[in-house]
Amino acid sequence: MTWVEPHHSREAVRRAGKAFIDPATTSTDRELARAVINNWRSAHGFPLNSVQMVLRNKVRRLSSADPVVAQRTKRLPSIRRKLERFDKMDLPRMHDIGGCRAVLEDIAEVRAIEATYIGGKSRSRNLIGRHDDYIQNPKPDGYRGVHVVVNYQGEGAQQCWSGLRVEVQLRTKMQHAWATALETVDTFTRQALKSNVGDPEWS
Repeated sequence: MTWVEPHHSREAVRRAGKAFIDPATTSTDRELARAVINNWRSAHGFPLNSVQMVLRNKVRRLSSADPVVAQRTKRLPSIRRKLERFDKMDLPRMHDIGGCRAVLEDIAEVRAIEATYIGGKSRSRNLIGRHDDYIQNPKPDGYRGVHVVVNYQGEGAQQCWSGLRVEVQLRTKMQHAWATALETVDTFTRQALKSNVGDPEWS
């Protein structure tokens, strides 16, 4: 498989993100911005795959059952909504364009894998950035889980992907069921409860 490399500077990506959501941007410039953003999205494929394989290995060692491990790249409409929702959102710093998830048996397993990222036990050369404990401090919508942002560090031919971020989500089966239900409500009712926006009757 041929992996996509980032072809644009972070400043160019930053400008593309701003132009893409600016109502004053011409259709031609918006298409140019879209091309830059799509390359930036696709370039997360290699770091995402690498981080996902590390997560899968951690899960095999520490989980007692057969947990689900999955990955995804954030879709362009979702990127756009996030840029529009947060005035100071900077596209090169958006930490969840690439994301992978492990759905585990219980909180003890979540904590065990979390510790391999933030407890100084990781064998990976990747750097750990943001760490959000939504089990200890649930989101307003009730979401629980642990999120860890991995800053990919490549060597040699892989160095072009260094600094790209991948978000790792750790959830129990029950927490995953809650999150999936919330996403389903958002999809079928056109709410945005996941982003703390929507009809209060659903809160």
